[in-house]
Amino acid sequence: MRKLISSRASERFRRPKRGGENLISWLALVATVVFLLGLVVRDGYGSAAGGGVPDRTGFSASAAPDHILVIDCGSTGTRLNIIRRGEDGVTLQAVSWEEYRVPFPGYTPKKHGYNRLETTPGIHNQAGAGDEGVRSALDPLLLWAKEALAGHGDPAHTPILLFATAGARKLGEADRNELMASVRRVLSSSGFRFRPEWAKIVAGEDEGIFSWVSSNYKLGKFAAGDGGVVNMLELGGSSLQASYVVNGSDAGAREVEVLGRKHGLKVQSFNGYGMNDAFNATLYHLLGDTAGGLEGVEDRRVVAHPCLQRGYAFEPKEIGVRFEGAFDSEACSLAVLGAFSASELSEKGVARHHAGVGGTGGGYIALAGFYLVYSFFGLDLGLPLSEAARRTGEVCSGAFDETLTTEEREDRNAGLYCFRSVYSRVILNEWLGLGDDQVAVYGSSEWALGAALLTQWEEDEAGGGRREAAAAAGMAPLGAGALVLVGLGVWGWRRRRRDDPKRWDLPIFSRDKHP
Repeated sequence: MRKLISSRASERFRRPKRGGENLISWLALVATVVFLLGLVVRDGYGSAAGGGVPDRTGFSASAAPDHILVIDCGSTGTRLNIIRRGEDGVTLQAVSWEEYRVPFPGYTPKKHGYNRLETTPGIHNQAGAGDEGVRSALDPLLLWAKEALAGHGDPAHTPILLFATAGARKLGEADRNELMASVRRVLSSSGFRFRPEWAKIVAGEDEGIFSWVSSNYKLGKFAAGDGGVVNMLELGGSSLQASYVVNGSDAGAREVEVLGRKHGLKVQSFNGYGMNDAFNATLYHLLGDTAGGLEGVEDRRVVAHPCLQRGYAFEPKEIGVRFEGAFDSEACSLAVLGAFSASELSEKGVARHHAGVGGTGGGYIALAGFYLVYSFFGLDLGLPLSEAARRTGEVCSGAFDETLTTEEREDRNAGLYCFRSVYSRVILNEWLGLGDDQVAVYGSSEWALGAALLTQWEEDEAGGGRREAAAAAGMAPLGAGALVLVGLGVWGWRRRRRDDPKRWDLPIFSRDKHP
């Protein structure tokens, strides 16, 4: 009897306990399977979309391309820039096309200025010429790139970006749209990795931002935040462009995110302050001083110009006046200052903006025209401004045909570099009040590097969102399947309980044999 009671008591309490454990175990198994499948789906979508931890270039370290091609469609030509991943596998750098030792048809090296891989004229001249017109500008560059990068991976993994600037901005809306549609079709069939949004017309402000990003990236300034970055000056033919970090809030500032860090950046373009426009301004200023304005100037009149070398003459056909060189550094500075009225300087001039500049002590990187002066006179880029001014002054004080070689005189702008050297000093020393320790001249802005960095960082951020969405989409059917399984389990359990109220286990977990 005691044995029978003990057996019944054991049976009475054992089954519910085991049945409850069976139900919990069944649900736990379903949850575990769904969780593991979810991890597989997430990782699968992530790797398929180029997943991985983004490095400080903005690329996913596991899927970063070895090269990025950036096409700059400027006013005078269409240039190909090569951005290459560094030996450390992390950083990006702009490299010269000459490193690849692949010739480019029709290329003639330049002694001064930039040796660029380009086709001429500017691509905006192909507006209305359809795809074939655009191909005439792009195909030579694309064919060169395929040959040069052979052996550097599949071209389909090499991104190609295109940015059209001033020339395309001047086109009418219909011509702009037609031109860019042709550009996108040509690049889509190029064999390189391309997306339609990677070809666009950019504003002058964007060019300034690209240059600022490129310059600070090359100097390693972004690691220190706003306290480490430097400001930038770019001297062009028609305008002077300044890109600088602003202190505090500024209505005209742009928030620029570079490699995960945000910067308040302001870009100002001073139209009329470029090298060519400024020189023209000195001509009219000198004419005004000589003859009371253009109306009093007689044809073929000779005017001495203190910014030109002795023995060099400049004779613009538009006004029929001959300007003969009579170089004097101080007189040239006064001519430059006089060419820009006091009201012009106070209202929109270069001198006014410096008070709002942040960055490291208000320091600047000087590019483009500033570099061309150093290059023409053969000056080391590390030479301080004051010493550079002294050396160029010595050359410019001599006669044009005595101080310059035949090859140097063949440069179509050779006679204007004495003016440009003085004008550069006026901008940096007179208007901005910068000393030798506050400005450094660099070879080129290489804004293509900045464009590649920003574009690829945005692409990586967008790619992360796409991967998350894809993973969520993959999890949805798994979640639905789990709910169905749980529902079937509950249905089966309730049915089992209805047939035998004492049974708590599900059929698939049952270990007891019942008749």
